[in-house]
Amino acid sequence: MARQSVWGWPAWANFFLGGAGASLYIMGRIAAADTAAVRGLDVLALLLVLCGLVAVYIEAGKRMRAIYAFRGAWTRMGHRSWMSREAIAATVFILAGAMDLVADNTVFDIVALTAAAVYLVSQSLIPSSARLIPAWSNNAMPVLMLVTSLMAGTGLALIISPIAPQLAATVNTLTFSLVKTGTAAGTVVLPTGLESGELVRVIAAASILVAVFYAYFPGSTVHFRHALRHDGNYLFYALFVLLGGVAPLLMSSDVFGGVLLVLGSAGLKYVVLIRMSYKLDPISYLAELLSPPRGSHQIPQEPLDREGEQPP
Repeated sequence: MARQSVWGWPAWANFFLGGAGASLYIMGRIAAADTAAVRGLDVLALLLVLCGLVAVYIEAGKRMRAIYAFRGAWTRMGHRSWMSREAIAATVFILAGAMDLVADNTVFDIVALTAAAVYLVSQSLIPSSARLIPAWSNNAMPVLMLVTSLMAGTGLALIISPIAPQLAATVNTLTFSLVKTGTAAGTVVLPTGLESGELVRVIAAASILVAVFYAYFPGSTVHFRHALRHDGNYLFYALFVLLGGVAPLLMSSDVFGGVLLVLGSAGLKYVVLIRMSYKLDPISYLAELLSPPRGSHQIPQEPLDREGEQPP
């Protein structure tokens, strides 16, 4: 099998930066100590998702082709419909988030939060629709993509929170006080009762469980197992699981734990989206559809007696 050539590093940048930004907008309201810090994190979250859209624009190759990403949001076109929903959600998120920074309005903040959640879900479902790529069509792929985005968002929130108020103040100065900073009355906070260290451990533990679930998914195919084992991919995969899952559990520093979460997220998406993106030829794909799933077995029949009847 050869790796697909349609999606390259710009696609990886979109999945990593966009997922990290949308997750940061949500997780920042859990990890940040006050609303002043949340405002600074919001600025970074919007910039990251915007960079993800720029990466999509670069990946499209032609200027007008990027517009097609907004078409077919409610059609049955597989990954393209989820790409359209992702693009629409990203646009709504950026507009609503920017309006919230300017107007400090709870309605805009709620719309941005909702759009961020829709964006994360839509983006996580895009690769799984590519049925010719075994590593992506694994049914556990959406969960892995979602958790790796949460890893990056949580890590960035822990890294940037100490300087987030200064970041917001700098943006306020650069925009001639257009962006509201300080204690924002319209900012929605999501208290969970978790300390930052506990949040690191929860996300890290979840990443380990999901990564193992993806690698050993009961319905995985022979071609998926080949993609995981070929060219040392399983070593890279295990390395980033250790880096982004196991290592943060052992860290006493929340900031350093956040750095490891971000690196683990970027690495896992690199392994799955770039290194394991082997594409099946149509004949192999048809054979895979007709073959029984991993772990399946036929129910044994009762032996027949001499008269040809099953014993009672």
